[in-house]
Amino acid sequence: MMRYSFPRYAFLILSSIILLFGCTAQPLEEIYHVKNEQDDLKELILSSTDNGDQEVVTDQLTYALEVLEGNGDYTASISEFDGDPDAKVTFDRNRITVDILSLRSVLVTITDKKKQKASFRVRSTHPSLHVPNFNTHVEIGDSIIRNDVQFGAGGPYTLTHIRGDAADAVMVNNGIKVVGKKYGNTYYKIADKRGTVTRFDVINPLNISLTDDFLRLELNNTMTTWINLGGLGGVGWIIDNSFGAVIQNLRIIRLIDSSTLQPVDYESLYIETSDHAKGMETIYLKHESGKTAVIQVQIK
Repeated sequence: MMRYSFPRYAFLILSSIILLFGCTAQPLEEIYHVKNEQDDLKELILSSTDNGDQEVVTDQLTYALEVLEGNGDYTASISEFDGDPDAKVTFDRNRITVDILSLRSVLVTITDKKKQKASFRVRSTHPSLHVPNFNTHVEIGDSIIRNDVQFGAGGPYTLTHIRGDAADAVMVNNGIKVVGKKYGNTYYKIADKRGTVTRFDVINPLNISLTDDFLRLELNNTMTTWINLGGLGGVGWIIDNSFGAVIQNLRIIRLIDSSTLQPVDYESLYIETSDHAKGMETIYLKHESGKTAVIQVQIK
């Protein structure tokens, strides 16, 4: 009986081949898939794009463009002002529609599911975007209704409180009912039915005259105070110093007489208190004649 022997070197070669293919088959497959994924990555190209360097100007309230090439699942980021977006963006497959809400230049950045980006700017000159700011005054304990707040695309309007608590304001039909509660300013924003936003400020300032070289005031947060300095020296006042942290705006102003359109013969100290700070601030005034005055402002 004949015996066949398998050469030892042949067995080693065969084992090496099996080991080689067994160890490299899966990694090669993974590399192949990664390569295909990179090959499928497309640059995001819009029908109107300059990476935001130049703007398109239109006289319409909307602006439309197309995604010419991209990777799908598109989202938009939009420039904003004071927390309000300058536009709204909607997608219908590859079509992009921009509803423009302000006169400002709108920067829109489109991003697809593979993080490719493209930007463009658009600005509208449509007349309905020219909106005024509104303000009103109401005495403490009184209420008024403003029916003349009309702008943009019209109502229904939406009123949103920003800051301050000296007055309450609510929508009544298309008018605004305002109730005065105390001295101070209350700030709202109002949006038309498209989303264009403007300001609605309720102002109830304190007006007093300085008759002595020392004055102590207890004021509220978010409050405006006018102090007539004419009783101590007409014009020529400066703010020599101020110590504290409850005042956010402090100026000496010479007002204009509404009947003559000429400056009045006295100056006023304008004080605007902060929204939240409590404590005391001391203001030192100096007149060109050498007179001085001290005003202390306290907010509890």
